[in-house]
Parts: sequence; structure tokens; C-alpha cells
Amino acid sequence: YPNPANGDLLHIKFSGDWAGGDAELSISSLSGQLICSEIIPMPDEGANEIIFPLNDQMRSGIYIITVKGRDPIRHTKLVVK
Repeated sequence: YPNPANGDLLHIKFSGDWAGGDAELSISSLSGQLICSEIIPMPDEGANEIIFPLNDQMRSGIYIITVKGRDPIRHTKLVVK
């Protein structure tokens, strides 16, 4: 959150399913161009929230956030105003 994003920061919450290990968060344009990617260490227990800075390449538009963990892979749409 927020979605649509209109500032410099994006808050992303992870459930306990992501506990332990690392997750790879990537943001791509709708055309598939990788905008940014980051490895995020997950705590062993409980939910986790990260604050992800939006970079200068993310102009107004629609992006796809992909998060890959041990098993789950999640995709969601991000709108930047």
C-alpha cells in the first residue's frame, strides 16, 4: 500500500507463509522490462512488512510486482500516479 502509489515509498506486507529464507521482489513494466529487483530476508516467524523505495524510473503507469519465495510466487499490479 498505497495502491495506487503517489509518493516515494511502497509498503509491502508478507504473511507468515513467507517466514524463513529470502524472497526476491522485482518490479517490471507491462512490457516486461525489469525496473528493479531486491532480495529480502524474511524472519523465521510471523508476518513481515517492508518499505520499498520507488525509484526514478517508475513514472506514472502500471507495473507488475513479483515476489518469489521458497514455494509461493505472487504477482500483483501496482499503479503509480
